[in-house]
Amino acid sequence: MRDKWKVFFLCLFFGWLGVHRYYERKYVTGVLYTLTLGVLGIGWVFDICSIFTRPLSVEKTGQYIIYLNAVNKLRQNGYEFTDDERQWNEISDFVKKNSTTVGRIFVVTDPKPTFLPALIGAFSSEYRKNHYEHTSYASKGRVLEIAKTRCEREGRNFDCYWPNDSLVGGWCEGEDDEWLNIFKAAIEAEDE
Repeated sequence: MRDKWKVFFLCLFFGWLGVHRYYERKYVTGVLYTLTLGVLGIGWVFDICSIFTRPLSVEKTGQYIIYLNAVNKLRQNGYEFTDDERQWNEISDFVKKNSTTVGRIFVVTDPKPTFLPALIGAFSSEYRKNHYEHTSYASKGRVLEIAKTRCEREGRNFDCYWPNDSLVGGWCEGEDDEWLNIFKAAIEAEDE
């Protein structure tokens, strides 16, 4: 998981060499920054501003606490978890019962733009649309649609719980949806 502040300080002090790009595993733009001194300094300054205005890591949000409470409730009912994906903007885990995967749960960062993207988006609807399309929230929506289509094609049950305006959700692919009901109850208890 890439820490926003580590990336910010790497960019601030070594951004003209593209060190922050390498750290974020963006190797192509890292090489470009190294060869062009941060694309003549303009890209470096832009990166400093955009990193500074990035949303906080998903682990530093209230939604992550809701996610952890739901995970603990499922653990109390005999479910296990294995890491699927860990990034600053998304955490996703496989839900297992008796070593069999029964679904996935996730928490993502808020798709609302921070100051700089909101300012640019005020003047460009195309930028605003592209900004949303590249958020983890929008990406997870596309993943859910793909999973649903695949399950329908294979004749398997697909059930999803992702309430509106929530950044925590889950889905099951198969017949065991008992865990999803426990998950729903845990999320709804947090909302009260």
